[in-house]
Amino acid sequence: MGIPTRIPLLIMLLLALSGCSSSDQQDKKTEAAASAVDEGDVTAHNKNLEVISARFYQLYQPFKSSEPDDLSDFIAEYGTEFLTPTLEKKLTKALACEKQKTACKLELDPFYASKNHLVLEAIKRTSNNQVRVQFADKVNVILSFECKDSCRIDNVIYGKNDDLLSRLN
Repeated sequence: MGIPTRIPLLIMLLLALSGCSSSDQQDKKTEAAASAVDEGDVTAHNKNLEVISARFYQLYQPFKSSEPDDLSDFIAEYGTEFLTPTLEKKLTKALACEKQKTACKLELDPFYASKNHLVLEAIKRTSNNQVRVQFADKVNVILSFECKDSCRIDNVIYGKNDDLLSRLN
């Protein structure tokens, strides 16, 4: 599939992610749209933060099954693809604390800002290096990206004075 034929796929992805529907239908739409973007597409469109975000949330779904995805396992498999080295290192350190069952810095899932299942509703670019991720229950997070050779998540912003890197420091 050449670059010109990928553009309609990207448009379909954005349209699918911006629509409102029931949670089951939305899960299927999000999954289908994100799966239409293979790893080669992400590399070819490394500045398309909406596509990168959709692929991230397609792969990382900790609440989808009865046995939740482990963030440590996800980071081990996909960390270098989606996270900056700094964020990956700090998250790995914080998650090691979680496994020891001591007081830790992560109270909620850092990419969903919740302990509960959330349905992805929309992903919209807000600036050159940020996208707003909106979930059906009106929880929003902003993914901030560092773009050099490729774009990777370097922080998750929860509110005006609240972000993942600050929580991990």
